[in-house]
Parts: sequence; C-alpha cells; structure tokens
Amino acid sequence: MQNALLHALVHCGDSAGSSATDLFQQMKDGKQADIVSFNIMLRAFLDAGEHDKAKALLQEMANHGLSANKVTLNELLGDRVKAGDRAGMWRVVDEMRNSGFGITNVACSLLLKSLSEGTPRQEVKKTLALLEDLSEPMDEALCSSAIEACLRVHELELASEFMAGVGNIKAKNRSMGLSPATYGSMIKAHGQAHDIKQIWSTWNTMFQNGASPSAVTFGCMAEALVMNGAVDDARAWFTICYHKRSMRTASTP
Repeated sequence: MQNALLHALVHCGDSAGSSATDLFQQMKDGKQADIVSFNIMLRAFLDAGEHDKAKALLQEMANHGLSANKVTLNELLGDRVKAGDRAGMWRVVDEMRNSGFGITNVACSLLLKSLSEGTPRQEVKKTLALLEDLSEPMDEALCSSAIEACLRVHELELASEFMAGVGNIKAKNRSMGLSPATYGSMIKAHGQAHDIKQIWSTWNTMFQNGASPSAVTFGCMAEALVMNGAVDDARAWFTICYHKRSMRTASTP
C-alpha cells in the first residue's frame, strides 16, 4: 500500500522535497522500502533530470542490501535513450548481460526506438542483432517495433530478412505474430522503393505467417501496385481477392 501511495504521489509530480520524499524516508527508516520503492523514486529523479540524485539513490539501494532488477536497468536504459547517449545505452546493455538478466523485450524495444535516419548502419545491425539474444520469447509488440525501426531508417533489406524469419519465430511462440498494419507498412515502403518483387513477397509472407489482411493492408497493396504502373496486376489481384471474400461471405450462416 505504501508503494502504491508513493507511486501516486510521484505520478502527480509530488516528489522532490515533498510528501513523496518524506514517505520514502519513513519507509527506509522503518526498513519497509524494497526494490519497488527505490525504482519508483529512481524514475522520479530520472524524469526530473536529477541524475546526481539518481546515482546516489542507486548507491543507497546497494547499502540497503538491494540489487538492481530488470525494472531498474530498464529505467536506466530508457533514460540513456531519451538523452541520445548511445555509449551509455550499451553500457547498460552490458550490465544487463553481466547481471544475468539478459536482454528483455522491453530493453530491446527501447533500443529500437532510439534508431533514426541518422543512425549508422552498423549501429542499426548491432541493435537488431539483440533480437537473437533475447532472454525471453519475442512478443508481437517487439516484432512490430523491429519492422518499424527498419522502415524508419530505410533499411528495407534488413526488414525483409527479419520478416522472412518471423514464421520460424512464430513456430516457437504461437501467440506472436505481426499485425496486418505492420505488413501494410512494409508493402507501402517497398512500393515507394519501386520493388514490385518485394511487394508480392511481403503479401505472400503475410499469409504464410497466418495473418489476415485488413482494409488498411488492402489499401496499401493496391496503392503500391498502381503507383508502380502494375495496374493490370492490381486489377487481377483485386478481382481474385473480391471473389474469395464473396465466397467466404456467402458460406457464412
């Protein structure tokens, strides 16, 4: 209950030199502060840009006999991502590995969000390589984040390679898969790159991976074909899709 109250006070912006700090001190004095309590205050200090206090808090946490957990390290990683400190990001990643926690979905997602058009290709590949070093099964959110990151940095080849392996990943984790919107984004990106072969490959991969197109996906496919002059192919494709959909509708009670 005290952690819930501490979180509420911090969430309301009531942290530095106020009742949240007073409550935290009372919890420490009564030996009731745990790793959750320290993580709540760590986020408050990092959000406020008070890095000296955050550093002192980590030392104080160790003095209380508490070790950093996954949440602690994710908070530190998120702070370095926000600051654009790539060297700092990888230091935290190394700490994650050395601590035995490994690379989590949350950590990998944070690193993917840090990628931009100006990120060196080697850095992009290094970040994507972490997907093979996860300490837990990849979820759909992370899978989509990886594709979106590739599109954001204009690495369509890397995105296609990753998508080609989604089927194998899904075989290991049946609850995971890319959303129709993600496939639509890929199709649109290949259309802009005038790569008709990859447009069709992505469309077919979507079905191979067990995903069903949405209205948005259909729109992206039609646009990608038409903008590349494949109007006849688009007409034939649309006719086939419409026929199949009509047959399914007619067979539904």
